[in-house]
Amino acid sequence: MVAKVWVECRGNLELIAAKTKCRIELLRKYRPSSGEEFARGLLEGRYSAEDTDLSLRSFRSNLLQDLERQTSLLRRAETKAANVCEPCQTDVDDVMAIYDAVRGNPDKLAERFEIDRGLLEDPATTKTAREFATRLLRGDFMVDPTDAAKAGLRHELCTINLHDTSSQLKRTVTRMYTGAVAEDDIEAFAKVYAKYDGNLERLADFFGLSIDLLQKSPPEDGQTFAKRLLEGHYVTGEAASRWRSGQWRKQLKSVLLDRKASGLWRSTTLEPRRQESIISPIAAPTMERVRRVDTRASAAE
Repeated sequence: MVAKVWVECRGNLELIAAKTKCRIELLRKYRPSSGEEFARGLLEGRYSAEDTDLSLRSFRSNLLQDLERQTSLLRRAETKAANVCEPCQTDVDDVMAIYDAVRGNPDKLAERFEIDRGLLEDPATTKTAREFATRLLRGDFMVDPTDAAKAGLRHELCTINLHDTSSQLKRTVTRMYTGAVAEDDIEAFAKVYAKYDGNLERLADFFGLSIDLLQKSPPEDGQTFAKRLLEGHYVTGEAASRWRSGQWRKQLKSVLLDRKASGLWRSTTLEPRRQESIISPIAAPTMERVRRVDTRASAAE
């Protein structure tokens, strides 16, 4: 069928492109020599490429041509290495004068020029005043702060006795919550259930539970209530996940503290009165009788 189109159009590419919706530029680029070759190329998609494919092919072709054209315009150039400027003789003389004044003492030179003392460990660096001045002005004693900090950290780590430090560590056991409900926890919640005689409204208010869920699935006894509560059946949303993950302990502690604080009564601390005000009303009659006895004894004598 496809080969018949070639025969009907007598190999005219414009007519073939109009009838088969092929791209004329592809037909011209991959011009078939017979109807069978045209049919084979059409079925393989050779004459019906997408716009993107054509754009990429055109870009590659143009890029290659541009590169070849630009390459022909390049000129050979010589790369010259930058020469380090030699320090000025006046500056060298000034540094040499300071060197001679401190007699080449590395500590004083490091302090005077604010350079790292470790860079002067090599005796060759401070062997002569001229050599020291030349290297100083050339920047040989300049240190990158970041590199210096890294080197200091490495030295500090090397000096630490890791074995002694590790011997001071204590082994700890990490406990993971498995989701199982402990019997002690069930007993504790069952006691609260018994304390409120299974009153759902009071239990919901005390634990902050959903009264609707409690009434929908009321517990038969304290054990059932405790298990369902610890499994998160009476709470919704994020609260349910907290109860299932074992975070109910912290929540229960806060609830109990709030309940205990709200049940306290304000009291007033009374300061004790003076001892005289307490003793006088009680001891006054006794003291009066003692004085009377003393008076009678004196009269008898």
